[in-house]
Amino acid sequence: MPDIGRFFNVDPLAEKYAYNGVYNFSENRVIDGRELEGLEYISVHHYANGAVSKTEYYKMSNKQIRRLGGTTAGIHNSVAYGSQGRGIVHYYYNDNGDVTKTQWEQRQTGGRSDFVYHGLYSGPGCITYDGSEGSTNYNFDAQPIDWADAIAKRHDMDYADATKEGGEYAGYLEDVRTLQADKDMVERVDDITAAFLNNPFAPNEVDGVETPVRTSYSTEMYGTLLGQRVLINALATYKQWKIDNNLGNGDIYQDNRDAFSKAHPTTAKILDQL
Repeated sequence: MPDIGRFFNVDPLAEKYAYNGVYNFSENRVIDGRELEGLEYISVHHYANGAVSKTEYYKMSNKQIRRLGGTTAGIHNSVAYGSQGRGIVHYYYNDNGDVTKTQWEQRQTGGRSDFVYHGLYSGPGCITYDGSEGSTNYNFDAQPIDWADAIAKRHDMDYADATKEGGEYAGYLEDVRTLQADKDMVERVDDITAAFLNNPFAPNEVDGVETPVRTSYSTEMYGTLLGQRVLINALATYKQWKIDNNLGNGDIYQDNRDAFSKAHPTTAKILDQL
């Protein structure tokens, strides 16, 4: 008799899902269930009946990730991730249990994307509950991967709070209501950077910021902090200049670039890249 559906080893996620048997497939839903896969930072599964489930691979131990063929945390990688790379992926299912759509957020695939995004919150926008393109249904419930991500999360939350009243959001470059959030982020980046320069391998803290999964040094995190310092300080400099010159959200950088560059030539060159 042929061997059909034989399991060759204990489920590598067994420790995380102790309520299941160690050889269960898709929680014993062999007809309509779908076994967890992907190994990104987080996978979110949106079912046709409205149910939502998620798996947080970035919180797994190195031992668990190795069993799944993923990449472990280390001196460079702040946290573990899997074969599809860093990011958050949303799977959408129909009534038959088939995946009808896949949508990524914060995806890092190497090259430019690794400079644009970091973790769950650093980069344009942040993760959302629904995963839809352009969604503003921001998800601030997830734990950041490291201090750079945690500082970015607080920055995103401060942006959302600053722009909830007083008109439509004008974007991270033009909306002067977010100036204080930018200044606060620069201060937090400076504080944690100084702490790591003092002792790279000691756990640290940042006032007003959620404790991330990883609190010690990684080169990935440190490089992101340096990039955040340059970009967010440039945004703060530009917004302060707008306020000082009685300019508002409707006065855009493109129309005022020449005047701004005379006062801040280096910062203008940074903003030109956005």
